[in-house]
Amino acid sequence: MTLRRLQAAGGAALVVLTLGLACRAGADPAAGAAADTTVPYRGTLAASFPWADAATDTTEVDAPRLTVEELLADIGRRQRADQDSLRSLAVTAVVTVVRTPDGGPVDTTGTWSVEQTALRTIREQGRPDRVVRLFERKRQVKDGVPQPLREKAVGTPRWQPQPADLAADLPFAEGSAARYRYGLRASTLVGTSLVHEVTFAPRDRFAALPSGTIWVDIADWAIRRVEARFADVVPFPWLLRAVPAYRQRQAPCGGVWFPVSETARVELRDLPLVDAGGVYDVRVELRDIVINGEACDDERAAAAAAEDSSAVAFWSAIDGAGDAALPPALIAAPALALPPLAPAQLDSLSRAGEQALAAMPSSPPWRVRLRPLAPAFNRAQGFAPRVGLRLDRVGSEARVEAQGGVGLADHRATWGLSAQAPLSRALVLGIGGVRETAAFAGDGRPGWRSWSALLWGADPNHYLDRTAWQASLAWRHDDDAWLTATAGRARELPLAVRTTWNMAGRELSPDAMRAADALDDRTVGLAGGGRVGVVTAHAAVARHRLSARDGSDDERTLDTWSCGAKAQRLDVIGNRWTLRAGGRGASGIAPAQLKSWAGDWWPGDALDGGGGSLCGWPAGTLAGDRGAWASLAVDLNADPWRALGVPGLRSLRLQPLLFAEWARAWGGPSVAGAATGSRADVGLGFSRRVDLPLAGVGSRVEVRAARAVGDGAEGEGWRVLVGIGR
Repeated sequence: MTLRRLQAAGGAALVVLTLGLACRAGADPAAGAAADTTVPYRGTLAASFPWADAATDTTEVDAPRLTVEELLADIGRRQRADQDSLRSLAVTAVVTVVRTPDGGPVDTTGTWSVEQTALRTIREQGRPDRVVRLFERKRQVKDGVPQPLREKAVGTPRWQPQPADLAADLPFAEGSAARYRYGLRASTLVGTSLVHEVTFAPRDRFAALPSGTIWVDIADWAIRRVEARFADVVPFPWLLRAVPAYRQRQAPCGGVWFPVSETARVELRDLPLVDAGGVYDVRVELRDIVINGEACDDERAAAAAAEDSSAVAFWSAIDGAGDAALPPALIAAPALALPPLAPAQLDSLSRAGEQALAAMPSSPPWRVRLRPLAPAFNRAQGFAPRVGLRLDRVGSEARVEAQGGVGLADHRATWGLSAQAPLSRALVLGIGGVRETAAFAGDGRPGWRSWSALLWGADPNHYLDRTAWQASLAWRHDDDAWLTATAGRARELPLAVRTTWNMAGRELSPDAMRAADALDDRTVGLAGGGRVGVVTAHAAVARHRLSARDGSDDERTLDTWSCGAKAQRLDVIGNRWTLRAGGRGASGIAPAQLKSWAGDWWPGDALDGGGGSLCGWPAGTLAGDRGAWASLAVDLNADPWRALGVPGLRSLRLQPLLFAEWARAWGGPSVAGAATGSRADVGLGFSRRVDLPLAGVGSRVEVRAARAVGDGAEGEGWRVLVGIGR
C-alpha cells in the first residue's frame, strides 16, 4: 500500500514522494550552532573570504550579508514562485524499489524482491493528475532462487489527486527558521558561483522533521543538492522505523530548477497480518520532462555543457560521494533480476503513454464508494453500527455523502445526508441534514469516548437526539482566512440511559445523564477565522429562534457568540509553548445543551467554542450561560528517560509536558451538579507521538496528571487522564 502511494506520485519530486510516504525529519552536530551566521548575498564576485575554499581567493560582494535563515527563506520564496509558475508538467518517472524483508544483503543467496515501474504523468493547474503505467516488472528471489518474472504492459490511464503540498515543513521554506537550526559548514567558490553547504536539524527533538545538508548555488539562486534523513523521530512510528537516507539532485529545466533524480532508504515495521515490513530502497529518475509545453532535455544538456571544469569536478565529487553511499541493493538487484531495458524501448512506451493520456475524457468521471464507518457506542444508543456512501469525482470538491446507522439498545435510526458544490476556487455551497446523537456537558470527544464507554463504561459526555437541516456558504483563502454563513433548523430532544453494560463489567461513570432541553431551534450564523504568524483565531455569532417542545407557546430569540485562539511557538532551546484561550456565551438563559460547560480534558484548540479544559476537575464542574477559559502548556525539549537510561522507557521518546488551566462560568440559574465561578488546576504529563490513521499526522497519546488549585480545590486530589491530543 505504501509503495503504491509512492509510485502513484511518479511525476512529483521525491522530496514530496518520500515525505509523503513518511508523511512529512536526529540532529547533526554541525547544525546546532551558527543561528546568526551570515552568508554573502547575490552580488558581483571579487572580495576576499578567508573561509571560502575556492580556485580563486578574490571575490567582491556589493550587497549586504544575510543570515542562513534569511538566505533559505529567500530561496524558499523563489522555489514557491517556480512551483506556482508550473501551469503544466509532463514527466516520465522510472521508479525502482528493492525490498529486503530482513534487511539482509541482496545477492545470489538471499531473499529479496525488485520492482521497476515507469509512469507517465501530466499535471495541469487546478486539475487532478492524469497518470498511466508504461510498464511494470517484478521478480522475487527466495534463498537465491529467482522466481518467474512478472510483467505488465501499458496500463489503463487514470485520474489521480495531486499529492499534498508539504513545502511548509521543508527546511528551505519561508517560516521554517522557527522549526530548524541551521549551520554553515562550508562555502566554496565553484567556477563563477559561490556554493554554500548548509546543515539543518529540527529545533524540537520530538518533531518528525528531517535533518541533513543542502547545497545552495548563489549564482542560480537555487538548491542543487539535498541530503536528508529521519532518524530517532519519524511520522507514523507504528509503521515507519526510520528513513535513514534521502538524496535529491536538481537541474535547470523549463526556466526553473527541478528535481531530476532521487533515492531513499525506508525501513518499515512488521505489522500483524500484513507482509510489508523490511527495508525498501527506492530510486526515482525523471525523464522526458515538459514544463509549460516546452521540453527541457536540451536545456539541461546545455546547462551541463556550459559549466567549466572546476564546477564539473565539484558537483561530480558530491554526486560521486552520493553514488558511493547508494544502497548496494539499488545497483545489484536490477542487474541480477531484471533484463535491461533499452532507452529506445522507454521512448516508444512514453509515446504510447502520451497517446493513452491524450485520449482520456476532458474531466474525471463520477464514482460511488461504499464506506464502512467506525461504530458508535454510548449510554443512549448502545452499540450502533454504521455505513456510509459517497459520490464524488477525483480532484473536485463537489460531492454527495450519505450515512446511516441504528442503535441496538434504543432501536433509533441515525442518518446523515450532505452535498457540496464549489462555486469558485474560494466559494463552496453546502446543504445537508442529519439525525445524530449529539454530545454536550462533557469533554466533546464522542468518537474517542465510544471506545472508553465500550471498554470500561467511562464517558463524561451527555447526549441528546438532534435532527437538523442546514445550508452554508463557505469562503476560504488558502489556509490563512475563512468565513462561513449558515442557516438551518433543528429539533433537539433529551435521551435516557438505555444500556449499562461494558466489556470490563464496571459501573457506569457517571451512572446517569443530564437532560437536554426539548426545543426547536431556527438559526442563522456567521463564523470566521484566520492565521497570522503563530496565532490562529476563530469567532462566531448566531441568532436562534427557540421554541419549547412542551406544548407551550413559549418562543424567544437568543443570540450566541463564541471565540477562540491558539498561539504556539518554539523557544530558542526547542521547548514548545502553547497558549489557548476561548469563550462562549448567550444573551439570555441558554438551554442545557447551549450552556458553557467546563471540566475534564478538551484536547482541541478551543477554536470551535466548544469547551474548556480543566483536567484537575470532573466534567461539568462549571456551567453557565457564559464562560471563558485559558490554558498554557509547555512541551519540554528533553528526554529524561533516555538521559537517565531507564530500562523500558528510554526508547519510547516520551516528551514531558507542564500545563496550567483556568476557566470561569457565570450567568443564568444554577445547574444541579455544576457551579458558577472560577476553577484552576496545574499538572504535568508525558506524550508519545503516534500519528494514528484516524487521527492524522501530529496525533499523540497523552497521559496527564492534574491537581485542582485555588477556589474550591479542598478535597480534590490528583486526576490522571489518558487521551489523544495534537
